[in-house]
Amino acid sequence: MKKLVIVLLLLMIGVNAGFVQAEDASQRMTYTDMKGYINGAQIPVYQYHDKPMLTLYQLNYYGFDITWEGPTGSFMVQYNPDKPVKTIPSLSHTPHKKGKQYGHVAACDISASINGHEVPLIVVKGNHMLPLDALKPYGPVVTYTEEHASYFISYDAKDVMIRHDQFRNQLLSELKKTEGPLSMKELDTIEALTFSNFDGMGFQHMSEDIGLLRNLKSVTFNGIKQHTINPGSFSILTACPSIESVSLDNCIVDDYRHFKALPNLKDLAINLYMEQDEPQLFSIISDIPTLENLRVTGARNQTLDMSLFNKLPLLKTLTIHFINDCELTQIGETHYPELKSLNLYGCSTSSKEPFHAPKIETLNLDFNGESE
Repeated sequence: MKKLVIVLLLLMIGVNAGFVQAEDASQRMTYTDMKGYINGAQIPVYQYHDKPMLTLYQLNYYGFDITWEGPTGSFMVQYNPDKPVKTIPSLSHTPHKKGKQYGHVAACDISASINGHEVPLIVVKGNHMLPLDALKPYGPVVTYTEEHASYFISYDAKDVMIRHDQFRNQLLSELKKTEGPLSMKELDTIEALTFSNFDGMGFQHMSEDIGLLRNLKSVTFNGIKQHTINPGSFSILTACPSIESVSLDNCIVDDYRHFKALPNLKDLAINLYMEQDEPQLFSIISDIPTLENLRVTGARNQTLDMSLFNKLPLLKTLTIHFINDCELTQIGETHYPELKSLNLYGCSTSSKEPFHAPKIETLNLDFNGESE
């Protein structure tokens, strides 16, 4: 069942929590450089009196049911966790200059009932608009100013995505509070966690608290540049022995041996950073005997000894994409008792040594050279 996750990236100064109903029809609503996300999908955000505003009907595309209640003269807005999220047409995401007029604001006597909370609406260009803060009944909203991100996370969420553009001291300070809305202690039911585009300071702090997530099974890292933070930060994952799946996309890792300390690691996917060369990568990975599924993309300039994977007795799926020619060799026989799918792309030559995989079902070999 989906859980509501709203991430609001605030790139403006002074976002107040309150809402003022329009009384002057000449007031303006403007475009802004703020970005709003509901369940990971972007939704257009506008600005009125320094407040982030949403278009009511667009919530239909983001997991909400909206119905008109004639007797009460109001809209009923209810979050439906089983409703699929459909991003609205891209035309609505067309960027406009911050401060440019979106439309004139008109007052109306219609309200929206959101989880039992009555929220007054305004009308702009024929559309009913509501403040983003009106969604607070679904979870805590943490709002910061110019340099900080804003998060909306329900406490009982099983999956949480943490995104931000600029992660600075004030946000770190809030996360340090033991009773704060984003305290890892409050989120100990999380099973899957994604880190995206964290700078060094932000990732270092979050990784220090990750050991509090006792039920964490899956971790995804997108765009984490290890050279910006203290060496060894990924090693903190060893505080979560329950982790079964790790995915690294466009990250720089100081030492892949950190992942050898995860006793239950079954799935490992690595999309190597384009400037990174890891000559010892496969040698290190072959020392993780619990691996069942391995995928590596972006490896380069290597000679791969296939017999290394003899040390992975549980391996079921092996996929390797090389972006430069790779010589495929093996020292002695290879034996993969559980291997069902082997996919190798970008090799220049292959070995003629015996290959034993009694359970193989899928075999994809794409060689660049003439020898196969």
